[in-house]
Formats: sequence, structure tokens, C-alpha cells
Amino acid sequence: MMTMRLCRAAAFLAAAFFLLQPAVADPVISEFVANNDNGLRDEDNTLQDWIEIHNPSTTPFNVDGWHLTDNATNLTKWRFPAVTLAPGDFLVVFASSKDRRIPGATLHTNFSLRQEGEYLALVRPDGTTVQQQYAPQYPNQQPDRAYGLIFNRTTLIADGANANYLVPASAGALAANWNTVAATPGGWTLNRPLGLGFGFNVPGLTITVRAKNTATGLLNTQADAELLLSRATGHADILNEWVGVQPTFNVLGSGGDGHYGNNNPLPIWAQEDYVVRAQGTITIATAGIYTFGINSDDGGKISIDGAVVMNDPTLHGPQDFLGQVNLTAGSHTIDAYFWERGGGDAGELWARAGSTTVWDATFRLVGDSANGGLAAFTSPVGTVTSAAVRTNIETVMKNVNASCFVRVPFSATGPGAFTSASLLMRYNDGFKAWLNGAAIGESNAPASPVWNSTATTARTNDVSLVANGFNITAALPGIINGTNLLAVQGMNITAADGNFLTLPEIVAGSLPAVLESAFFNKPTPAAINTAPDSLGKVADTVFVPARGFYPNAVTTSVPFPVTITTSTPGASIRYTTDGSMPTETVGTLYTAPISITATTILRAIAYRANWESTNVDTHSYMIPDDIILQQPTGLAPGAGWAAPGNAVNGQLIDYGMDPDIVNNANSTIGGVAQVKAALLAIPSVSIVTENANLWNASTGIYMNPGGRGLGWERKGSMEILNDPAGGIQVECGIRIRGGFSRSGDNPKHAFHLYFREEYGDAKLNYPVYGDAATDTYNQIDLRTSQNYSWSFGGDGTNSFMREEFTRQAHVDMGRPDSHVKYVHLYLNGVYWGLYEFDERTEADHCSTYLGGEKLNWDVVKCEQSDGYTTGVTDGFEAAWIQLGQKANPLTSPGVYTRR
Repeated sequence: MMTMRLCRAAAFLAAAFFLLQPAVADPVISEFVANNDNGLRDEDNTLQDWIEIHNPSTTPFNVDGWHLTDNATNLTKWRFPAVTLAPGDFLVVFASSKDRRIPGATLHTNFSLRQEGEYLALVRPDGTTVQQQYAPQYPNQQPDRAYGLIFNRTTLIADGANANYLVPASAGALAANWNTVAATPGGWTLNRPLGLGFGFNVPGLTITVRAKNTATGLLNTQADAELLLSRATGHADILNEWVGVQPTFNVLGSGGDGHYGNNNPLPIWAQEDYVVRAQGTITIATAGIYTFGINSDDGGKISIDGAVVMNDPTLHGPQDFLGQVNLTAGSHTIDAYFWERGGGDAGELWARAGSTTVWDATFRLVGDSANGGLAAFTSPVGTVTSAAVRTNIETVMKNVNASCFVRVPFSATGPGAFTSASLLMRYNDGFKAWLNGAAIGESNAPASPVWNSTATTARTNDVSLVANGFNITAALPGIINGTNLLAVQGMNITAADGNFLTLPEIVAGSLPAVLESAFFNKPTPAAINTAPDSLGKVADTVFVPARGFYPNAVTTSVPFPVTITTSTPGASIRYTTDGSMPTETVGTLYTAPISITATTILRAIAYRANWESTNVDTHSYMIPDDIILQQPTGLAPGAGWAAPGNAVNGQLIDYGMDPDIVNNANSTIGGVAQVKAALLAIPSVSIVTENANLWNASTGIYMNPGGRGLGWERKGSMEILNDPAGGIQVECGIRIRGGFSRSGDNPKHAFHLYFREEYGDAKLNYPVYGDAATDTYNQIDLRTSQNYSWSFGGDGTNSFMREEFTRQAHVDMGRPDSHVKYVHLYLNGVYWGLYEFDERTEADHCSTYLGGEKLNWDVVKCEQSDGYTTGVTDGFEAAWIQLGQKANPLTSPGVYTRR
């Protein structure tokens, strides 16, 4: 009898997710991958999603006439041909839409799988009985991650287990019974970890950093940079050199950053006049046009398979240069560099499928396969070793013998109650395996291999690193209580071939009576699933009431309760009220509604054992009756805040609301009613971050306002409250901005907000200025009154009116300028004064409002780290200099009309 039950592995979906429970002896969908970026390839060498069918019974099962479907209203969408699954066997069907149903050949459905989730079912031959279903849909799928059933399992031989190996120099060196437990062969190398091999690349790119010996000249041109790269190590032109493997080409020294955070470090000596080079192999899943690019300061070049794809021979600030190339599916070499002459220094290498001439958010760093970037591999450098090759046998095997013989002893208590067993093999190029002397599996091996046999077919590195499953259920009865032996003859395509791999694993298992689903970080096509990595993702937290100013129409009085819930059964919630990030162990355990008695910042996370936790949600509850009384004596609000005064780094701090204003009876100056009304008269922005991110003497950005660049960016949350467009909360990066206003004796600094994918939100998508402006931002400023204000030297010539009037007047007249909007700012719930949202006038701003491509705009500003020196944030300075020359001197009206 089939039963229906809620699958706790996917209860996080808004709608109930049900897994129809089949009888254990019936076939099941045991695993599937709906976002295959770098995993299993089909017979056409293309990456396709796949579905795995398992026969858990002890008898063969023919699936002829059964169906797979992704549509609950079309249960017979794809029909199986006559294929018999042996006991414990697994059948992989590619969900590719290629619709191939020839018995004995690779099978393909006539539909593909959606990574965001959809219905999936296995249907009996009658076309109406659903054997098993993921309904209403399976959960969202991440790249190269599997979803499927949890097995009762035991690992008999694990990745990295100790093995003995022999590369025989002659037939006589190999004992006839070498593949049996009883054999006691001599001359073998003992107790070395699996896998055995050589020549396999590691993930990432080889990064070379070479500093120029400026005593022999500067890097003024691209020719200078390429000459430095061509020099042999130790040449007099090379002042310093560093070579290593990094996951991506993404470095930042100083100056403006590119599009991506999490930069890789540069050597501390890399200051001026150096070259950074990235080399490796990229994997192309689908043939076609690809666009590659570098954002660099200064010039650079990209070559693929030796052909130049992009060339930038100029000196400039951070700028994008792109190029297109038509690539076949498979592996391609890549060689890219940028060089640094002076000033800012940064470089990024990114790519995406398709042809374009402008960077956009679909580009990913090359090597960042976890986030959808092209996979990149390179040769190990120094002590770096491949994750697959733990024992390098190149010196004993290459040019000696194409075959390596491997013995892996393991202990077991017999076959037990398991109904399936799988041999998982990562191999290059072929193998044949025996369990206690009985053959259990082979691939690319001759019918009767001898001591020096070669593989019958070569395999590429990317294919070789994907574990292939082989059903060895028939060998279960041969497992004894005690010591057993897996024996493998690994075979290379030739003795001289440059890479080889033998990495076996053995797992035994069976399905439990009650099926449960989970995520698996390591897919195992055609084999028993690994131990689950996550039973699901906990449903996001819900706050009732939500962020805002109170009391309002929802709550008519203070205090009031706030409830925090998640729809995932059994999940726990922790929260903080001091701006800090809650975790599974940090914060107060939520057990009952929280009473809000004063302005409160609530940050919460929901979690459950063996599940993926939610992100941190932030809700600011603003109480005007409390805000007007904040820190009336100017003392710090609480623990983790900097002490007021000039005690740290010369930074003046002035907290709190001035009682002389709040309590002034003259309503034209202040007064409680006047101040409260002002707090609600315009929108507010709440910035929330760890207190240390602002106030720590060594690392806090507010206590070190001169800090620039990504190294002085801190993660936080931004909320827009009391806004006509409804408000929003977004994760962001926070920096201090400005020039002279960064002075330590200014208690009111401005902020620069960055929206990046690594924070959770790639852009700010919100109509900050209503219908008058764009609603998509990569970055935005929170400007204050800068160096003309009562708080900075007691200056009465506040610029908040005239500067904003000028900007708004330009916009109203149809002239280019930044849109502005006054807001109140709060830092971790403490009122910080009147600010404004100000569009950042850089290349993307120009492209948005004036047209053209971002890379064609030059932006020159006085914001460099050495004071008010003019510098380039986008493009080049040449046109700016030419303009200045034409306009100097302004002696007559005719000067204005020069071209």
C-alpha cells in the first residue's frame, strides 16, 4: 500500500511538499541533479541534468512502459523503453529534452528540469498511478548539488583510504593471485592514501605576481609589462616574484575596486610597477560565443588557446575591457594579465556565455564555479595537491608502464541486511576491479588485461574527476566477516601519457521503510547516495508587525509584541538587539513574543540541526517618543560603542538628542511635538551592522575615517522606512565616503553603500526617487552636510540647501546631475541626523541617464587617497586634460565655443 506523508526534508516550501511513498520493492527516483554545471556528461559530451532510477528489490525489474514526468496534468509525458534493472541497480536518465529511448543506449527525457523547482514524478505503466512524486515541486537546486533519498548506508572503502600499489617492470613481478586476500605479494608500496595518480589539475588559476625593479625602468607601456613576464626567474628586472594557486583572478591593492568583492591578497611588496598574470584551463560546457573581460587599473590582455581575445594597452583607472570568442565544448587554456604603473591597482577576470560589449550582473569571475562561473583548473604549485590525487606515482609509472595494480584491504562483518552495493570510480583512463578475487566492474579495459595493458579509450580530466557508479550488488554475498580485498588494475592510454588516476570507493546500503529526501553536495550518479549534507533549507523568518515607526495604524500603543516565526517545523530562532549578527549559537533563543518598549533593532536567524539556516533578517522598530530622549548627555548608547570625545584616533563622537532643542518651548526652534513631527516628515534610513564594524579602534570604519577601498568596507543592513514607495531592506557593504569631511574632528561622516551578490543582494532594486529616476543601483551615497555644518567647527554656512538646490535644478532643467532625497539616518537604532540619498555620479550613472555603454564614459574626480588630487574612477583622463588645455585661459567668449 502507498501512503502519503509530509517530507520533512522539504517542508520549507510555502506550499506543502509531498513525497509519495512507494513500497520498498518498487523502483524509485533515488537522486536527481537539476543544475548541472560541472558534473556528469552525456554521450554527446554535454552537461545535462539527470534523474536516477533505483531498483531496491532483490529481483530484476523491467521498467518498460513506466513514465517520468514534470507535469502533474500529463503523467505520461515520457515513456521508458524495455530496460531491465538488476537487483540493487541504478539507471541514469538525462533530463535534456533530447528524447532518446533506445534500449541499451543512453536515455534522455523529452523535458528538462528547472533549478528553481517543479513537479517530478515516476508513474506506473497504467499512466494514472503515481508511483512516487515530488509535489507540488522539489526545492530550489544549487549548482552541482543533488537532491534525493536518504539511504541506510555504510562505507566499506572511503575516498582517501590506505592502499598498496605496484607498477611492475615485467610480467614476473606480478603474482598470479595478486587480486585475492590470500596473496602475500612482495615489492609493493604499502599504506598510501587513495587516489593514486599524477598530472591532474587543481581547481583555480596559477597566479604570478612580478614586481619591476624600477632601477632598470618603469612599466610605462604594455611592451614593458610583457618583457617583464618573459624574463627568466632571477633576472635583474624582477625585484620580487610570487607564484601560487588562487580560486579566481580577483585582486585589489588600492584605489577603486571593480565589480566583485572577496579579493585575493597581493604580496605586501606589490605596491607600484608590477604585473599579475593568471594561467590555467577553463571548462566550456556548451559550445558557442563567450565574452571575457578584465576590469583593471591599468592595462591588460586575455588570450585563449594562444589567441588574443581582449587587448588593453593603455594606462587608466578601474575600467572594463571585453572581447568575444567562439569556443567548442571542452577544455581551453587561458592566459590573462594586468599591469600596474602607479596610483590605484586592481584586476578581475570574468566571463559569461553570449556576446556583449558591456559588463552586467550575469558575468561571473572565472573559476567561481560555485556561483555559476566557468570552472578553472591549473597544475599544482609547490605544496598544492589535487583533491583527487593524494599519492603521486608519476616517477614510478610514467614512461615505465601503462598499468598500476592496487590492493585495498578493508574490514566488514559480512553482507548484513544491505540490498545494494556500489563501486564508485574516478579513473583515467581505464580499469578493471575485483572483490575477493571475483570481477565486479570495468571500463575502457581490454577483455583479458595483462601486466602492462593500456586503456582502450582516453578520458579527459574533467570527465575523469566525476565519480562513476557501478552496481556490485551481486558481489554482496561474497563479502566475508573479517578482512576483504578490493583489487584494481588501473590503466593509462599509454605509458607516456601525462595523467593517470585510480580512486575507488565502495558503499553498501538499502532504503529505509519510510523514505526521506535531502540535499547532497556530492552527486553519485548510478550509485548509492552519500550521507546527506542538508535535509533542506529552513524557511525564512517572518516578523509581525514588520519594521517601521510605531505607534501607527497597526499598533496604537507602546509597548507592543513582535512575533518571529518560521514555517519549518522543529526550527529554532535566535535574535539580537545590539546590531550583532545572530548565529545558531549567538543571540537570545526566541521562545515568546518580544515586547518592544523603545527603539529596537531586531536581527534574527532560524536554524535546525542538519538543515541550512536562513539568512539574517533585520527589522528596525523606531519609537519617536524614545528617539527624542536618546543619549541626552552624549554618552555612548551601550557596550561596543566608542566612548565620546577625542579618546580614540582623534575621532570626535557626539551621540544623542540635544535636550535644549527637544525641550525648547519655542516651537519655531524645537519642542517635543516639533521634533517628533520632523522625524516623520521625511523617510528614514536605518543602517545596522556589528558595533565593532563602526567603533573598533583598529578596524572600525568610523574610528578610521581615512580608510579607503575594499579593506575598509563592512557588511551591514540598510532599511528604508516611512517612504512613499513602501520601504525595503537590503544587505550591503558600507564604507565611509568624502574628502575633507573624513577629518577626525568631524563627528558626522558620510557613507558609501555597495550592493553585491556576496552580501545577498546584487543590486538595490527600489525607486529611491520615485518615477523620476532609475530603480536599479550598484551603489549609492548617504551624504551629510560635509565640511560646512554646525557640527564641524561650528560653521554656520551649512551647504545642505544650496548644494541640493543646484543638483535638483540641474535635473529639473534636463541637465545631467544626481537625484537627491533628504532622509533621517539611524546607526544601530541611534539617531544620526539629517542626510540625503545621493546618486553616485560614475560611469554606470552616466550610462543610465545619458546613454552609451558604461565602458565608454570617463569619470574624473577629486577623491584620491592623497588629498584633493584629480583622479580617474572610470575610463581615461586624456580627454579631461585636453578640455582643460582648450579652456585655458578663459580670456574671451570664443574660448567657450572651441571644439
